[in-house]
Amino acid sequence: MRKSLPEQVKQAPLSEHLKTLEHVSRQNLEPDPNGGGVRIRRGVAKDRRVSIEEGQMRHGRMSRSKRFNGYKQHIATELDRDLILACEVTPANRPEQEATQALQKDIDRQGLQIAVLHNARVPRLRRESVPILLARL
Repeated sequence: MRKSLPEQVKQAPLSEHLKTLEHVSRQNLEPDPNGGGVRIRRGVAKDRRVSIEEGQMRHGRMSRSKRFNGYKQHIATELDRDLILACEVTPANRPEQEATQALQKDIDRQGLQIAVLHNARVPRLRRESVPILLARL
């Protein structure tokens, strides 16, 4: 396919956009066994790219039936005061433990120590905690 393209398309930034298009096409299309052409692939490709604009965005799951696209936020808080100590964002398909190292590094930089580690998916921060997070960014 690339051999017949004009030289300008083979140069950045168009070449990068073409690579993205080829990547998304490979993940989402397959030959139609009922004769010619292509069809939308069944199932989900491993590490499937969800968005053309957001290269790191992925499919995620909260449970077997509850799915979402995008990113996961990982937040370390001081539970007694509902104070945000560290935060990390990962693609939705990555396991929670992958954020632990970045959170630990940020907490260490503050001279703090983790006494107890909880992985709580359901509880949400109270609305009044959001300005604290924004002030840290």
